[in-house]
Amino acid sequence: MLRNDQKLVKSVIDVDNTQYKWKDRVELSEQCQERFLVQSNLPELAEEGIVMCGMADMREHYLVEREGGDHHTLLVCIDGEGIVTNQNMKCHVPGDHLVILPAKTAFKFELCSNSENWRFIWITTPQLPCWQHLIEEGQRIIPFQHSEQIWSLCSLLSLEAENRASFRTLYISEITRLLSKANKPANNSLLRVESQFNRIESQLHHNWSIANIASACHISEEHLGRLCRQLYGCSPQQKLISLRMQRAQNLLAAQGDNISTIALRVGYKDPYAFSSRFKRFVGVSPKAYRQQQQQ
Repeated sequence: MLRNDQKLVKSVIDVDNTQYKWKDRVELSEQCQERFLVQSNLPELAEEGIVMCGMADMREHYLVEREGGDHHTLLVCIDGEGIVTNQNMKCHVPGDHLVILPAKTAFKFELCSNSENWRFIWITTPQLPCWQHLIEEGQRIIPFQHSEQIWSLCSLLSLEAENRASFRTLYISEITRLLSKANKPANNSLLRVESQFNRIESQLHHNWSIANIASACHISEEHLGRLCRQLYGCSPQQKLISLRMQRAQNLLAAQGDNISTIALRVGYKDPYAFSSRFKRFVGVSPKAYRQQQQQ
């Protein structure tokens, strides 16, 4: 049974696959992209107990089914949404989650019908003691705040294939170090809030509201406020404004875009509203701040 103690996935549907005959099959649309990282090009993978891994960006149609093998499977979900099915459960899995499937586990991965894409890292590992801390609790889906970091590390690793061994060793050891954090005791609500604000920082142009931030964290707005004060010492609204104004300062100092464009890039459709907010936050107008940086 695929455990989800934290109840973080969008939905968990009871199914009866006990009589289903699992098989190995792969279905990929022409829009799917996948990059493999293998020991023949990256021998350092074996040193960290990794058989193989891959970077996947699945679109239109994607389905992979495995009847169970001798290796553990880890699925690091970056963004988009997929569905993981096993004998007893069918779970919708969004970004910033880690799926853990021990060896001998039959499963099916597929792109969710209402998601444009599903981006993830898959990793297969042998049955070694170094992975026991992740596997010992069995099949499960847990929140994981280091998804984007692992994607970036795998991207760098692919560039170093057959090149600098020292860099490959560094990237692979960092990947395993981040994965080792998945089982460390932590307040799951705090992790979700921190992970969500990390995502907001990369998408400041979106029309974020406290309501949709709380919804993404699967908590109430009141609880979001308490956790934000615990994490950042301020309210969610103040944290959001702070991220936007810090980014605006960086963009103004770079001497590139005009003020209206910068306003849009940090989530303000009205440049006058942006200028007013910026002045309250920084103490001077965007134009004056840019002039100060030039001087």
